[in-house]
Amino acid sequence: MKDVSLRRLVVEPTPLAHACAMVFLAVVFHIISLRIGVQTGSSLFLGFTLAYLVFSIGLVQRLIGWNRSPLFSMAGVSLLGLLAGLSVYQYPDATILITFLFPVVAAVKGGLLLAGLRGRSVESRPRVATRMLTGSAVVFHSVRGVMLLFLVWWFGLGARGISNTEPTRVFYWASLYLGVMVFGYLIRKWSVPDGHPHPDRAKGLVGLSILLIDWSAVSSLRMLDEGQVAATMFEELFMFGLTVLIVLWSRTGSRFSQERLAMVLSLGFAYVIAYAGSISSISVSSDLNVAGVLGLGHALTAIVMALFVIPTVRMLPAIRPDNLLESEESPD
Repeated sequence: MKDVSLRRLVVEPTPLAHACAMVFLAVVFHIISLRIGVQTGSSLFLGFTLAYLVFSIGLVQRLIGWNRSPLFSMAGVSLLGLLAGLSVYQYPDATILITFLFPVVAAVKGGLLLAGLRGRSVESRPRVATRMLTGSAVVFHSVRGVMLLFLVWWFGLGARGISNTEPTRVFYWASLYLGVMVFGYLIRKWSVPDGHPHPDRAKGLVGLSILLIDWSAVSSLRMLDEGQVAATMFEELFMFGLTVLIVLWSRTGSRFSQERLAMVLSLGFAYVIAYAGSISSISVSSDLNVAGVLGLGHALTAIVMALFVIPTVRMLPAIRPDNLLESEESPD
């Protein structure tokens, strides 16, 4: 086994081809849902989700996996996806199923973010920038306060002055600001008790987790408040891309087998297709406010992270010292 860099993991020809194809297919399947029918589009989304789940199996990987040429691998997954989609199409409940996947994938996103950050904490010590940001409680909460103040001013007050904003709106967002600040302070205080065996790692993990909780909470309430679909979708893509990068980042520098990396990438692609399909199905098949639904999704992500960040940080003492020493001596 050998260490894997993020650059190598992302730009390998076959996984990169699948990543580009997924973006294209998600757009095409959404258009099919709009123009042909939501049952057809949802079946294709579910079919390709199942195809990537099958693709994570070792035998399938050896036959049509990442070591194959991009065209051969894409043809294999496309055939699996179309066959699975045709099978799913026979069941009218496919649209309902993929719609109800949304709260699941939204909650899973919070778990993936925590797992990714913890995985990186296990693999190596925090970098200088992370230690500078999260090492001191005063510095960390000061930076948080400024960042949250900017987000509240931008999202909540519409980048306008307080005098030009309705008093009730100012009160609402000021209360949100104070609540999020206090909640983050309590999480950090309870997560890193005195005498923690790996304080730098624990502070880095909980600090980055709190920043993501802050963003998800403010973003959720902004989506529920404004409901502007274009801005919401742009932000959703950003957060989703960040989730994928954090999960991939957690797998770099590690001594995982190639089979394990192949499985992680395949499951990641299945998750992406399922997430895109659930959003597409909600936006096409119902009269729900899409921005509001995505806001609820961000709220679920924040809730999952808030519930599990303390147990995740306290699991760090289970890391064996020899593993830590080995990972710190490994090149990034």
